Amino acid sequence: MGLFAKTLIIPFLFASSLSLATPDNKSIPLFKAEYLLQHNDLEIGHVELSVKALDNNRYQLTSITHSSGLLSFIHSHKLTESSLFERINGKIKPISYQYLKQTKKQKKDVQLSFNWQKLSVTNTINGQHWSMPISEGVLDKALMQIALMLDTNGSSNTINYQIADGGKLKQYRFEPLGMDEVNIAGQPYQTQKFARTKGRHKNITYYWCAPALHNLPILLQREKKYGQFEMRLQKVHFNHAVSTDEHS
Repeated sequence: MGLFAKTLIIPFLFASSLSLATPDNKSIPLFKAEYLLQHNDLEIGHVELSVKALDNNRYQLTSITHSSGLLSFIHSHKLTESSLFERINGKIKPISYQYLKQTKKQKKDVQLSFNWQKLSVTNTINGQHWSMPISEGVLDKALMQIALMLDTNGSSNTINYQIADGGKLKQYRFEPLGMDEVNIAGQPYQTQKFARTKGRHKNITYYWCAPALHNLPILLQREKKYGQFEMRLQKVHFNHAVSTDEHS
C-alpha cells in the first residue's frame, strides 16, 4: 500500500510500521492488483500495485500510478514508488525505497537507503543527501501495504505505524471500525474497516480490508474540502492458489 498527499492522484495506500513482526506461518502475500482512482465519481487515474519474491528472502513492492480521464489532459504524470525489503527472523525490513514522479515539465526523485547496523537512513532528493537516525521497526512508507495486510486480524486493537518520510519519522494510526460489506465488480466482500490518521492532521482516510483476499485493502476513501477521493480495486491475482485468491 504506500496507501493523494500533494497531488490529486498520488496513491494513499502507504505508510510504515513502528514494530512489525511477521510470524513464520504468515507469509508475505505475493500479488498484482489494479485500482481505479476517482474524484467526486470522475475517473482521474489508475494504480498498479504488486509484490514479488526475489532471492535471499528479499521482496520487491512496486506501485505505478498513471493519470487518466479528464485529469490526463490537465495534468498528465506518472508516479512510481518502489520498495526493496527483506524478511529476517519473522520481521520485514526495508533495504531501499524510491519515489519517482515525472511530468512533462519536471521530475522528482526521492531515494532512501537503510543502514540497520548504524540505525540510520540516508535520504537523497534530486541528488542532495542527508541522514537521520532511526530505530528498529521503522519502515519506508510503501510498506504500509504489507504491514496492514499482515497486522489486520479482526481485533479491536488500534494499529500504529511509523515511517521514514521526508527526513522525518511520521506516525500513522489505524482505528478499527468493525466489519462492513463492500461490493467490487458485482461481488460482495466482508471487510474490516479502519479510520487512518497521520500525526496531528485532521484528514481521515478510510480503509476496507478483505480477509478473503489476504486482507488486501479493496477500497479507500478520503474526504477533502474539494470533494471525495476514492481508490477501488478492479482486479487482483495472488500467486498463492486458494479458492479466494483470484478476483477479476
